[in-house]
Amino acid sequence: MADEWTGDQGETWHDEGAEGADESEFVQIGQQDAAMPRYKDPWRDPKFISVNMINAHTFIHTFGQHMKKAALFELPHWVDIVKTGPAKDMPPSNPDWLYYRVAAVARFLFMHGGCGMSAVTRRYGGSQRRGVKHDVFKKASPGNIRFAFQTLEKLGWAEKRPTGGRRLTQLGRKEMNNIARQAWKLQKARGKHMPLL
Repeated sequence: MADEWTGDQGETWHDEGAEGADESEFVQIGQQDAAMPRYKDPWRDPKFISVNMINAHTFIHTFGQHMKKAALFELPHWVDIVKTGPAKDMPPSNPDWLYYRVAAVARFLFMHGGCGMSAVTRRYGGSQRRGVKHDVFKKASPGNIRFAFQTLEKLGWAEKRPTGGRRLTQLGRKEMNNIARQAWKLQKARGKHMPLL
């Protein structure tokens, strides 16, 4: 049976260990649960889910599929023949690549609070192979980036900044957070990536 005694301020203590135990084994009665570490469920549903809480791949895929199913914009005639940049050898093999590019640009605006063409083309650039010469960095093609900006403006999700570039509107951020809730459920079901809480 554990020994118990009363402290100077009326608190009750007891010894859980054997004789000769150090002070670390003395715990206050009623404080055992508080002393133990509590592990929260990382997949609990928070009250508010934002875009930055979702894995980038999961959100872009969910957002692109949403725009495709809702038919929010029509694909241009050049979608199957254009390259995404001079560093690429072939056009994208996925026929729905432009939906995902618009979703990725929208997420880039969300995460960076607004930007211009130069920042986005630099983000989606890559190394161009030049045979025996050393590789050089080339920016992405600005045509599809400009199309993404214009599409977001037509939908009312983006607007031009006074200092240049584009930024998301309140309606655009609201729409993306709604998509983030759907992506959260998909991410929770897969369980492959931990949320950034």
